[in-house]
This record gives sequence, C-alpha cells and structure tokens, in this order.
Amino acid sequence: MSSLSMNDWQPAYTTIAEVAATLNGLLFVSVSVKLNLASDEERRWMLMIAKRSFMDFLAVLAVALLFLVPAVSPYVIGWAILWLGILRAVWHVSHWRMCRSLATLNMKLREYIVPMVATLGLFIAGMATLLAWSIAWKVTYVVAIALLFGACQNAWRLLTR
Repeated sequence: MSSLSMNDWQPAYTTIAEVAATLNGLLFVSVSVKLNLASDEERRWMLMIAKRSFMDFLAVLAVALLFLVPAVSPYVIGWAILWLGILRAVWHVSHWRMCRSLATLNMKLREYIVPMVATLGLFIAGMATLLAWSIAWKVTYVVAIALLFGACQNAWRLLTR
C-alpha cells in the first residue's frame, strides 16, 4: 500500500468524516429535544437507539480521520481499526446484555447481529491494512460507508417514532 494510493482516497475519507460529524451533531440536538416529550419507556428505547447511532457515527469519524493524518503508516491505521473493532464488540455485547429485554427475537437479530457483522468488517479492514493488501483502502471505505448507513437508519428510526 503506497502513500499514493492513500492520497487518492483522501477526498472520499474527508467526505465521510464531514458527513459523520454533521449527522452526529444533528442527532445530538434532535435527541435532546425529542427526549423531553417522551415517556419513560420511549425514553429508554430512544436512548438505546441513540447510543448505537452515536457509536456508529463516531466510529466512521475515527476511521476517516485516521486516513487523513499526514504521513501515517498503514501499521498504525491497521492497529487503530482493530482496536476500534474490539471496542465496538465489547460495547455491543454490554449494550445487548443491558437492553436485551426490550426486543423480540426478530428485533434482536436485526438490532444486534447486523452491528456485529459491521464490527467483523472492521476486523477484516484492520487485518487487510496490517497485511498491506491492495484492497485494504476499499474494504475500509466500504465498512465505513456501511457503518454510516447503519447509523443513519437508526437515527431515522429514532426520529420518526
């Protein structure tokens, strides 16, 4: 993975960093306003979904910012993405254990399996970067876009409820 290929990806990572930061701020403001109008049960569900969206937006922002650091080595990027994947896995498991009573089995599959698949994608992207695979930048970008879409989907569900 040469620095030339990483430079080619900088506009793409700049764009998703801007989108993630903007949507994270908008979600924060809208959740703050909407929580005041919610009942206790709705508030618990809203906080669960909001936390997941915030986590995904911040993960996308972190991955994008890693690629925008000048002269950063792929080794640093790969390890940072792997640690982000570990943090996401720990967070999702603890989140699931705390909130598992809120969902039926079908909701659990959608609510918990899909984010863990995205976390697995982070592990694959981190390993691809560490092993200097030529597709590492593409894999990481696809995973970041998937996380961004997941966060947007959760935010939309939250705001339209």
